[in-house]
Formats: sequence, C-alpha cells, structure tokens
Amino acid sequence: MVPSGNQPTRFHRGAHERHRQLVSETYIRLYPWIASWQFAGSYYRLYPDAVIQLPLYPHPVLLEMDTGKETAKQWRTKLTAYRLEAVTNPHFALWIIATGGPLRLKRLQAWISQYQLPCSWYLCGIDEIESNVPYWSSVAFSASSVEQQPRTVRHHYYLLSNHQPISPPEAQIKLEQGWIIGAKEITTDGMIYYLSPKPKGF
Repeated sequence: MVPSGNQPTRFHRGAHERHRQLVSETYIRLYPWIASWQFAGSYYRLYPDAVIQLPLYPHPVLLEMDTGKETAKQWRTKLTAYRLEAVTNPHFALWIIATGGPLRLKRLQAWISQYQLPCSWYLCGIDEIESNVPYWSSVAFSASSVEQQPRTVRHHYYLLSNHQPISPPEAQIKLEQGWIIGAKEITTDGMIYYLSPKPKGF
C-alpha cells in the first residue's frame, strides 16, 4: 500500500508525464510544417511549452498545452502574463493545443475570451492540429491588435517577490488584506503595480 503522503508526488509526476507526452505528440504532428521549433522556450517574460515558426506566418507562435488537468487559476495566471506581454512586445501569436472533449474546449474558450488578449490566438484539440495548420498562413491581421485599437489606461498587477502576474480581483483582495503597492511601473498601456505583504511593524 502506498503511503498517503506520496500521492501528491505521484499525481504531479503523472501530470508532468502527460504534459510531456502532449508536447512530444504535438511536435510529431507539426513536424512537416514547421520552420523551427524550440522546446520549453522563453519569449521575453513568457515561458510557453514551445516556440515555433511557420513558413507562411510572419511572427513566432507560442504553444501552450492543456492536458485537461490545469485549473482555472493556473490558466488565469498564464493568460494574465500573455495579455501583459502582448501589449509590451506585441509581435507573437498564441496557439493553445488541448486534449479532452468539447466541454473542455468550450471551457478553455470561455477562459481565454474573458481576457480579451490583444494578440492573435487560436485554440484546437490535439486531433485537429494538422487540419488547422493552414489557419496560420491565412491570418491577414497583425499578431497584435494594440496598434489598431484606441489605448486606454489599464492597471496590471504583479507580486513584487517573484514578478508573477495576478488578476485585478486577486490584487484587490490582497490590498484589502493589508498588502501594499511596493513598486509601480509606467508603460505605454498604463500602470503595472507590484504588490508585497504589509511590512512588519505597520
């Protein structure tokens, strides 16, 4: 019998293994079409599962995999980061590849739509990859819509300790709990606030 204390470790190991399998399967399916592939790439402050270049698409396409086990909170964190980066460094697109049935895809679609990403993005199931590759050669618009839309002042939030993005509702809760704004950055899209716990002695 496996001790209960080992179950979380086994669960996370299994989740990571499924994630790696999805990345590998995506690579195999996309291999005939891609001009370049970077595993576990980094793009400015983003850390997608891969960064690819397609011959007929002018911008890097960042890949994110969804195994069906990622939570809404995990996706909120990812999408917040993508939204902020798309404003600062707009020349990329996002392609989310998912396992799971129609319900999971519908849920992902809802989460992504809530964030109104200013970059081009696309969502499809793993079995639809090959048939959807032509999408990336027919996209006529820019990778970012920032330059085409009137800019409004926005307020974005990060944790000061590790620069992880958090959503405005999460930031509001922390501020109500006594957290403070430890730093503020002025950007072309508005303000970025860095939150930190209330200092001892206050």
